[in-house]
Formats: sequence, C-alpha cells, structure tokens
Amino acid sequence: MAPKPIRLHLMHASLQFSDSREQQRADITRILNRAKSREVAWLTGTEAAASASGNSNHELLEDLAPKFGYRYARRGGDSWVAVSKDWVDGGWDVYSEQIVPGEAGDHSAKSVFAVSFMSERLGAEVTVMAGHYLTRGRPESKVAAQRVNAKINTAYARGIGEYAKKKGKGAALVFYGGDQNIVDRTDDTFMGEPLTTAWDELKKWENTGHGNIDVIASYDHDRRVSAAYCRALDDKEFPLHTDHFLVEAGFDVLPLG
Repeated sequence: MAPKPIRLHLMHASLQFSDSREQQRADITRILNRAKSREVAWLTGTEAAASASGNSNHELLEDLAPKFGYRYARRGGDSWVAVSKDWVDGGWDVYSEQIVPGEAGDHSAKSVFAVSFMSERLGAEVTVMAGHYLTRGRPESKVAAQRVNAKINTAYARGIGEYAKKKGKGAALVFYGGDQNIVDRTDDTFMGEPLTTAWDELKKWENTGHGNIDVIASYDHDRRVSAAYCRALDDKEFPLHTDHFLVEAGFDVLPLG
C-alpha cells in the first residue's frame, strides 16, 4: 500500500500598512483565528515593516501570533512568517539578506527572508520564505513603465532561488509565499528560478485583489511535494480591510522511507 501523504494547509496574507490600527488588529485577529481553526501549518505575509508612519502590523503580529499558537518572525523588510508551534521541533533560524534598501515614501527594504526549523512530522528541515516584489517590475512587459523596477525584481528572484537551492538539498523542504506584484497567470514570477506556484501547478489562477499576484509556492526539487488546492477568498467569502484577498493552499507531502 502506498504511504499516505501528509496534508499541509498554508496561508498567505498581504496586509495593508496604511490601514488604521483598529482595522489592522481586526484583520490579523480574523486571519489568525481562521488559521488556528483550520490547523494551518504556517502563514506568510507582507506589509509588516515597523515604521514611523504608524504601521502597526508588525507589533500586532508579534503580540497576537503567539496567542493563537504561532511563532512569528520578521527581519530586514516587510515580509513575515508565522509557524504553528505544533510543527516546530527545534532548530529555529531566521535569515535575511537585503537586496535593496528602503526608499522613503516609495518602498520598504527588500530582502530574501526565510525561517528554517526541524519538523518531526515531515521528517526534515523546513524552510519557509516570504517576499514582496516591487510594483512596476515586470521584465516581460512590453510597456516601459512596467519595467522600471525590473532589474531589482530580477535580482530579488535570483536571491530567492539561490537560497531555496541552498536550503532545499537532500530531504529538506522549501516553501514560499509572497506578493509578487506580477501576474502569475501570464508571467514566470520567479524568472526561471526553481520554484512553482500552486496556481501554476494546478493550472488555476484566481484574482487575489489586484489580479493574480499573490502566490504560495514549493521548491521544484522537493519531488515528494505536490499542490492539492489553492484559492483566494474574496471580500464576500472572507472580508478584510486590506486590499488583497487571503490566499490558501494545500500541499501533500509524501513521508520519507
């Protein structure tokens, strides 16, 4: 009999730094409550950079995530990861390497960001990466205005791919969640790097609030990993104050041995 795969339920939440603290608290509480009730293994997200503009997503996540059973991390940008403590069996390591510094009034620093930990259930080290590409950074666009930040996004994708290859050796597993600001349905948002979104794997692309730009992906080397489902919950299904929809994906992981 073939071994039964382990189902991972994952989420990605692109938050909104410009919302009021009350709106941010409401969204984060609602997202974490849903994650806990659905036994989500981990969440990735964006727009949690501490700043003088009043953005409190970072502080709220730092406070609220542990109350819902999640270990939270953010470093070097606005991307974040929250992992269920039920899936962490030691080896917690936070990595950040800056690709481009923040620019006042335009964007936060962009860094290759990841959390790695040991998971006994998965029988391996797991690395969860999170990212937030710049807007107007589509290398494949024929419109010059949409290629202004293409070099930065290309360097970002290269950094993500290189770190995924480094951490994904052997039995180790690598996953990614991010706001690509590039339509995944039409473009390769990893620009040739070895990660595949659940949207692409399942040949199903839903609007995530500004087109199909928010993704959850796995590292191509992980042959025992396959996407089971992916969906974006619009404001009728799961209303939030943020201008992006909550994305959920499931992956089946075959046990080792």
